[in-house]
Amino acid sequence: MRKSPFIALYVCLGIAAAPPTVHADKAPSSRETRQVVEYYYSDAEQPVLMDFRLCRGIHDAGPDRYECREPLSESELTNGMRVYAWMKFLVPQDATPTIMLRVDHDARTRDTWSRRLEGAVRYRTWHAVNLDRPGRWRMEVYHANGDDPLRLFSRTVRID
Repeated sequence: MRKSPFIALYVCLGIAAAPPTVHADKAPSSRETRQVVEYYYSDAEQPVLMDFRLCRGIHDAGPDRYECREPLSESELTNGMRVYAWMKFLVPQDATPTIMLRVDHDARTRDTWSRRLEGAVRYRTWHAVNLDRPGRWRMEVYHANGDDPLRLFSRTVRID
């Protein structure tokens, strides 16, 4: 039976939005835990985007390997900067969905990228984005669901 991925999304956002070295102050309820575990072991195909960040880099070793290094706020972004669009997903155990990232500048697509994910409780991936001109930049993450992609997330930033 298919479970709603949005329930798992809300639960996972509350649990996994903290930096990797910080532990949750409060354990999730039995109900929340059961929903996430049941979704992970279900036959669902849709990944759940738990976290999206713009980062200065990605840790390549140690306990924070593959985690965002130096998350950036919009005010820290500058023209000509290279950033990493870093994402963390919950992917059902036997699923191999494809996600897509589309990067637009002033309503014109400048970059597209896709990645096949594998079942994992925290599948992390990233893509380098060059903010090479001033204006409005939008990054959108999609689940490539055949001919009908499903938008999972959208973020717009302005570079002066």
